[in-house]
Amino acid sequence: MISLVVVFYLFVAFFAVVGGLRGWAKEMLVVFSVILTLFMIWLFENFLGSIVTPFIQLDRALNILPPEVGDAAIYVFPPEQVVPFSALPPEFQTTFRAQFIIRAVILGFVVFFGYQTPAVLAKFQVSARREKFQDFLLGLVIGAVNGYLVIGTLWAYMHQAHYPFEPYIIAPNAADPLLERARMLINSFAPFWLSKVPNIFIAIVLSLLFILVVFL
Repeated sequence: MISLVVVFYLFVAFFAVVGGLRGWAKEMLVVFSVILTLFMIWLFENFLGSIVTPFIQLDRALNILPPEVGDAAIYVFPPEQVVPFSALPPEFQTTFRAQFIIRAVILGFVVFFGYQTPAVLAKFQVSARREKFQDFLLGLVIGAVNGYLVIGTLWAYMHQAHYPFEPYIIAPNAADPLLERARMLINSFAPFWLSKVPNIFIAIVLSLLFILVVFL
């Protein structure tokens, strides 16, 4: 069975190539799309909790959180300590899977429009043709960042949902030689640090500022 770490890096490489072909200006819109998605989900969790329920709220209902978690809004289970999806009560299995799908659909919808190219970027495309190599390299880097953001966000939500597609996709465990790298990656994914206050507000403000200064 292939490690999720390997799959993750393959997707990052794919996004990097796409970014190099598209150019940095287009790829920046995808970065902003992921930030917008995280902000939207934060809003939904805090004001439409009956539809988009925080995962930690479901974990509290199951009494599987360590006592030291307290009132934290987000808790990241170490991958080897994730409760197997098959061990959850059937009603919670349905809820966790639905919550993952809702978030994945929101992310896919917003990112899809982020990959569309508005007319305002025409001037950047003209200048990029003059500096094609530099544009390719910068697009490669930002494309890789987008791979980390998009695929990492999906993995983060899947991790919080206890890997709802087992036995096809399971949490990294002691049998995975890349367990330590998986633990490091999971802790670095955007939903686990960018979705916190005030980080998400700072990211939204910086995104808007960048659009106003650079694109408009």
